[in-house]
Amino acid sequence: MKKHLIISIILISSFNCTAQEYSIGAETGLHYDFISVIYEHYKCGQAFTGWDMGSITFSYTTPNHLILKTGINYQNYIYNIGIRLDNFKVAAASETAFRSIYIPLRLGHEFKLTEKLYFNTYSGIDLILYFDQMHKIFNDTIGSIESIQRTLSVNTVNALKHGANLAMVTGIDFTLKTKYNVAYSLFCSYHAGLFDTWYAKGVFTQSNENVIYEPVFFSKGSHLNFGIGVSYIFKKE
Repeated sequence: MKKHLIISIILISSFNCTAQEYSIGAETGLHYDFISVIYEHYKCGQAFTGWDMGSITFSYTTPNHLILKTGINYQNYIYNIGIRLDNFKVAAASETAFRSIYIPLRLGHEFKLTEKLYFNTYSGIDLILYFDQMHKIFNDTIGSIESIQRTLSVNTVNALKHGANLAMVTGIDFTLKTKYNVAYSLFCSYHAGLFDTWYAKGVFTQSNENVIYEPVFFSKGSHLNFGIGVSYIFKKE
């Protein structure tokens, strides 16, 4: 009986000595947004960038190095629509298509590389709300050889089709933990939207020909995020 009691005390003590971490932090960086362009007989992928994103994060790391992470994120969704025909590119101006707020739900695992450096992997889902969509018609005309002008018009009025979405997320980060309970991270994540979100029609014309293309631009809200973060570990046992 005493032997079992001693073993139980040892096990409980060893569990309590294992580190558990609670942290709050902030992240910002670059997002790389995906919009697809479709012609009647032609498709191409298109990606767009922006630096206007930020988040507040909350995380808990269990004794067996599992990471539970959530928070609240704000992000603009940028498009810089471009199409190419006969090696000649016409592009509309870079604009904010819509804005989003989303709640990330993440499950990850922490791998210790050195005494202070960690490599983390995680996956999860985003709960997204969209708002403040752009209602404009953009025109871009560029002259080419033999004075041929090619014009692209894009109508974004009512282009945002849904006010909410879900995204499946996978990501990695490198985290440096200092002796002052402050951690710095470098992260990358891919967010795959599940539903069609944005749908805009365009008109592409050439001044010397009776040719009119009507491309369709659409997006599921998918994007890549690259950035940096800082957090404070406020409880460690």
